Amino acid sequence: MFRKILVPLDGSAMAEQVFPLVQELAWKFDGQVTLLRVVAPISPSLAAETGAEWFLQQREIARRAAEEYLRVKQGELQAQNIPTQFVVLEGNVPEMILSFAEQGGFDLIAMVTHGRSGISRWALGSVAEKVVRGSHCPVLLVRGRQPRVA
Repeated sequence: MFRKILVPLDGSAMAEQVFPLVQELAWKFDGQVTLLRVVAPISPSLAAETGAEWFLQQREIARRAAEEYLRVKQGELQAQNIPTQFVVLEGNVPEMILSFAEQGGFDLIAMVTHGRSGISRWALGSVAEKVVRGSHCPVLLVRGRQPRVA
């Protein structure tokens, strides 16, 4: 049923809270997981101010950091005997998630919602909401929880 699972990550510990459910689904359905990190592009106006060389360096630094992060997460899932690959893309986050999911024929998108509401949700938008509204396949949302400070 859920053999191809897409897991978009933003690099936060909160986003990784989806992993226990993804592991269970992958084991149950003999699934494979694709980890996705979308790097938001640097604004053209900033690139114009700083110069093309700096812009290209920053883009490459962000891409490498995303790859290193995903490589670690891939290793953690593979240690649990879950076939895992990763992809780094650049662009508008919800649009890239939706496009990649559709092109890749995924059975499920599993991700964490950061639980914003009110003004912050209105101002920032909700990636999870945009993915749910635009997805061609089921979306599993896990409400992220901030760790409690003792």
